[in-house]
Amino acid sequence: MNKRFIFLILIFQFWSHSLFASKPQSLLVPVVFTVENGNYDLSYVVVKKNGVALFTKTGEKNMKLKLEYGNEYLLCFGKEGYITKQILFNTSLPEGIDTTALEPYKIGVRIFKQYEGVNIVIYNQPVGFIHFIPEDEGFGYDTDYTKSILSELEATENILIQKSKEEKKKQENDALDKKKEVKKESEKKEIIPEVKKEVVQDSTSTETEKNNQIKEVTANDSLPIKKAKVGEGEEQPITNLGIGDGEDQKGEISMDSGEDKVQQHLFVASGEEPLSEIKSVFPESETFTHIIVERNRKITEVEVYFEEKKLIIRKVVYNWGGVYYYNIDNFTISEDQFYSIIKNSKQH
Repeated sequence: MNKRFIFLILIFQFWSHSLFASKPQSLLVPVVFTVENGNYDLSYVVVKKNGVALFTKTGEKNMKLKLEYGNEYLLCFGKEGYITKQILFNTSLPEGIDTTALEPYKIGVRIFKQYEGVNIVIYNQPVGFIHFIPEDEGFGYDTDYTKSILSELEATENILIQKSKEEKKKQENDALDKKKEVKKESEKKEIIPEVKKEVVQDSTSTETEKNNQIKEVTANDSLPIKKAKVGEGEEQPITNLGIGDGEDQKGEISMDSGEDKVQQHLFVASGEEPLSEIKSVFPESETFTHIIVERNRKITEVEVYFEEKKLIIRKVVYNWGGVYYYNIDNFTISEDQFYSIIKNSKQH
């Protein structure tokens, strides 16, 4: 055997191998997977080849499967709590088909939740059968198989679609109701400060400076509560106003002419004692007041009773003229509201 003949044999073998290797050995199947009213957590696709499980793939919206020619595959799409859809895919080809001319075959699969009362027996069998169709020179659905289950499949799918729409609408309504509730609660807690400017006189300033001094005050100043010991083993609620040296509490300024409406109805301490307890003279209710006299203000706490519970409302008078009224939640209220609470207090 001469060298030239051996060389030609090698060239032929290499060319034959290259030609054979260049032909695709499997069909590319792009999949659009839809989980109705749900995400892809715990979703999956199981691929069975000739009746034997080949692999399981985590579900995604867009997937690509490669199915070798000459086999029968069962593709199972599912998720916990959802129906499982199966597609039968036969990749067998007639003799002499050039696989390089075959295009990828794209399929779409949509699964629904398992709703109570819906008969899903139809899904115990494949919902579609795909194989090579010679007259189309490509892969496609077997129309005869589809016709055999079409009416039952359509009826079941229509029920599932309607159930899915109802569920989605309910989810949207629930989300809207929750959003409204959160907004409502937020509006209850949210207090928008009303900023005013009033002239505040300073005894250390000149007359011109007194007329020009401006102080911004906030109407919704609140008084956080803490416990403080008054006597041995006794605790009384007092207000923790957090005032530093030279710092005034901000709030709505009321410049009365010296008339104190609390003094018209309540006995008020003269200041000799920092804290005292005095019985109210209101005929309608049995209330007590606590007078707290501090360096730059006087706090009058009034006990009121509602539904057998003892609650506290307050009036705070600052030396610089600021007068504030607080309800049981420590939010500022009007003077009329303050006295209305006292008047309507349940007798203790």
